[in-house]
Amino acid sequence: MNIVYSSDENYAQHLCVSLVSLLENNKEDLSMNLFIISNKISDASKDKISDVAKRYGKKIEWIDFLPFQSELNLDMEWPISISSYARLFIAEMLPAWCKKVIYLDCDTVVCSSLSGMWAVEMKNCSVAGVEDLIQNEFKEKIGMNLADHYINAGILLIDLQKWREKNQGKLFLDFINDYKGRVTHHDQGVINGTLHQECLILPPQYNVMTPFFTKKYNDIRSFYQLAQYYSEEEIQRATTKPVIIHYTPECVGRVWEYDCKHPKVDLYRKYLDLTPWKGNLMHAKKIPLKLHILYWMQKNLPITVISFLLKFKRAIDTGKKT
Repeated sequence: MNIVYSSDENYAQHLCVSLVSLLENNKEDLSMNLFIISNKISDASKDKISDVAKRYGKKIEWIDFLPFQSELNLDMEWPISISSYARLFIAEMLPAWCKKVIYLDCDTVVCSSLSGMWAVEMKNCSVAGVEDLIQNEFKEKIGMNLADHYINAGILLIDLQKWREKNQGKLFLDFINDYKGRVTHHDQGVINGTLHQECLILPPQYNVMTPFFTKKYNDIRSFYQLAQYYSEEEIQRATTKPVIIHYTPECVGRVWEYDCKHPKVDLYRKYLDLTPWKGNLMHAKKIPLKLHILYWMQKNLPITVISFLLKFKRAIDTGKKT
């Protein structure tokens, strides 16, 4: 099993938490290979993370992202770490013998064995992921049809052999350049915009996103205007027996913010206590006021009203930019 993460120094703690959860719940997989793409992670943090891996009899192979960054011509609309774009170069970064890989975002906790995910038959698909929750307008912005499946790129199963055969890295860069470096949803938009016709949809337990826990099923369908999606039973199964929890940004705050309201925040803190960053939440920042307001809205207003208000806000923001 080949696993790859990408991180900068700001996310080193969260990467280590996810790594510990992975190693704690996959102890039977003695042949696991671990790759970490580093965007200026400090030597001190690298040493901490490597020492954690050694406790489980594993070795980290570090990959420097810097040589690949110069190929990106970006005009990023939303402020995110450029480390996120590293997954676009995985086929070039990893050794030729590595034919398949599981990519994990740092804001994840692995709750059980990944052997089932690793064994998924890719068929003729070159990437597999869990269908994301986005409004239709975001598909249209990257040239997709409304009926096309759109995956969340935070957890991916990738057929690297197919990516290499197609020179997928160049296709990604061409797509970015076609959009003048301003692709909606960044590298996730790039992956979906180029690969949606050869994408395998995984069961939701492999990427249990925050709204699965915080919104009712019918509210999810209504808010994101989903004509087709996983069944209510599939979502319920995913939240009760998750394989990977993905702490996606939502009005509950991030799990490393000490007043986070995510119902599974204790899992993050459980694995944090098994890392060299144990107790680091003592100095964590608080959730921003606007998220407290959104959290109150979610708990007290009908989903249709929330949807209208957020669309109105996006329209105002778009008007300001133009």
